Amino acid sequence: MTVSESARTADVSSRVKMSSYDRHSWLIRQKDGFMCSTCQQFPTSASAVWVTVPLPLKSGKKLYQKADKHAKSSVHLFCVEQVKAKQQSVNVQSQLVAAANSQTESETDAMKTLFRAAYFMFVQEIPHTTNWRSLVSTIAECESNKHLATYLRKCPANGHHLSQTSINEILESFGEAVAETVRQRLSSITDFSVMADECTDINGREIVSVCVRIIENHQVAEIFLGCWPIESTTAVVVTESIIKALRSHSLDPQGIVCAAFDGASNMSGQRGGVRALLAAYAPNLVFVHCRSHLLQLALVNSAANITEVKRTLALLNKLYSLFSKSPKRLLVLQATQLAVDGMAHKLVQPGETRWLSYDGSVDVVCKHYAAICLALEAIYADAGNFSCDAGGLLLQLRKSSTVCILRLLHSILQPLARLSKGLQSSEGNMCSAMESVKTVIEDLEEYDFDKLQTETEASRSKILEAGVQLDDDLSKEKCLKICNAFVKKIVNNLRQRFSDEVSQLCDLQKIFKDKSDSPDLSKVAKLLKVPAADLQSEWTYLRRLPIDLSLQQELIDLGTSAEKSALFPLFCRVARLLVLLPLGTAMVERSFSTLNRILNSQRCRLNPEHVSQLMLLSVEGQPIPDVRDAKEEDTLNTNKLIGAAYSDWLKKPRRLPSVPHSLH
Repeated sequence: MTVSESARTADVSSRVKMSSYDRHSWLIRQKDGFMCSTCQQFPTSASAVWVTVPLPLKSGKKLYQKADKHAKSSVHLFCVEQVKAKQQSVNVQSQLVAAANSQTESETDAMKTLFRAAYFMFVQEIPHTTNWRSLVSTIAECESNKHLATYLRKCPANGHHLSQTSINEILESFGEAVAETVRQRLSSITDFSVMADECTDINGREIVSVCVRIIENHQVAEIFLGCWPIESTTAVVVTESIIKALRSHSLDPQGIVCAAFDGASNMSGQRGGVRALLAAYAPNLVFVHCRSHLLQLALVNSAANITEVKRTLALLNKLYSLFSKSPKRLLVLQATQLAVDGMAHKLVQPGETRWLSYDGSVDVVCKHYAAICLALEAIYADAGNFSCDAGGLLLQLRKSSTVCILRLLHSILQPLARLSKGLQSSEGNMCSAMESVKTVIEDLEEYDFDKLQTETEASRSKILEAGVQLDDDLSKEKCLKICNAFVKKIVNNLRQRFSDEVSQLCDLQKIFKDKSDSPDLSKVAKLLKVPAADLQSEWTYLRRLPIDLSLQQELIDLGTSAEKSALFPLFCRVARLLVLLPLGTAMVERSFSTLNRILNSQRCRLNPEHVSQLMLLSVEGQPIPDVRDAKEEDTLNTNKLIGAAYSDWLKKPRRLPSVPHSLH
């Protein structure tokens, strides 16, 4: 056969095959033959969807004949009718939805006013189902043109938008709009840190909260993903919930750089904890024990080993309990404070789970020490039901050792409380935070006990001048010895707990700042599981660049620059790791505070989905623009969110007040 004859044969075969595709648009070419896309939608058997098996590579005519035969088969004709019926049903439904949601421009403005009012309730965490109708009625009456009131009065009885069902639908639309905004922010993220914790809500349900830390627009951001109920708090269940949350936001678990949890065994266990289970997805994951939690554990352990300090802390709790539970005793305290000190302050309740909350309590007691003693004397002399309690507290406060220990606590808790606030920052840098920890430890090591003795003597003189008797239960040397032991305990605990791998990694801050020729990079190499020689080779050239890597912005630039990533791949990875290291789980704890404000004893019947949406709106929603000082960008973002929620609401099918004539 000549070349021209072969070409004509191939052309004829091609025309036969093309005519088959033109005549039968449902033909789909697969690896093993041709299939019918129509029959695929309603398969009656495995073989019904196949037109040719195996693929006719040589005979286009065979395909033509088999396709015609299949088109006339009863199975295919049945599937064609099913597709037509389905399309007709979808068209009718879409027409009904469009008719139900058709809005004039005037009605749209009124509905957006309702959406703005609803958003205010959601963001301000106001109970929405009970206050919705009264809020809308108030807004409608405040309008000078009565536009909203006129619109609502014209609405039919089954579509006035004032019911609990209506406000819940608006909540769901806002929840979906904010969730979509979060998903868009995370759509291009490959490396991130995850923070999670679990708690029990007021209804006794176990809840897990998940947040992520990312680099966004050359800035560090922590984003709240959501809060979901779980069956149990075992590591497997919590891990599954975290993975599900990440995947629902298009985040690949293999991209987890760091994981930050508290010290609970189910979360931080090296073998069976969530930390270990997540490492199966991301083998190079770095675990961060919450820095604030480490500080809390160090102080609790230090106080528990010093009896006198432990007794003084218990005294603060009992003082608050005695005065706060009786308006009469509280009035006695306030009157005594005004008489002795010329001003009055409420006693501060120490937190049950936050040891550093004692700072505020100690501060008030030190300011009004004499007034508190005199108030206790008055309560004891009154011989009431709590006179014995007041007498016992008075005996404790009259001890000189109590004055000395309170002055010590007052002086050391203030810098530790400031450190704790720094460790709870969402945008903080781990290296800078660890430098702050080192500074506080060094200050405690050099604590001035002579100054403490001077302050104690000044306090004693002021208390005695007010007419309060003090007993010298311990000598000055003994008191100072106890104080010295307590400070040493704190220093030792802080050094021990803040000497983990993460803290060692932060030694890079000094290396970046000094730019020495041959720094010790073995710890970093071990953590990243790379050869130290490769790191050293990159550092030889990186140190010569005119950049200060001790600054977070320079680290972000190194970690996100494509050009520098090609030149220094290992140190770009190190830079991303340092920036993405979370200081702890403060944002997760704040989400639990939001949960407790939303779901409380007066509002405990919300379903879990609505609770999660309300939390997402409170944490990640746009702030309400200020009428005078709002930036144009903030106003635009809020209006954009309201518009997105309104568009989502319009897509939802709802009952028609009446059926348009075009659909009869």
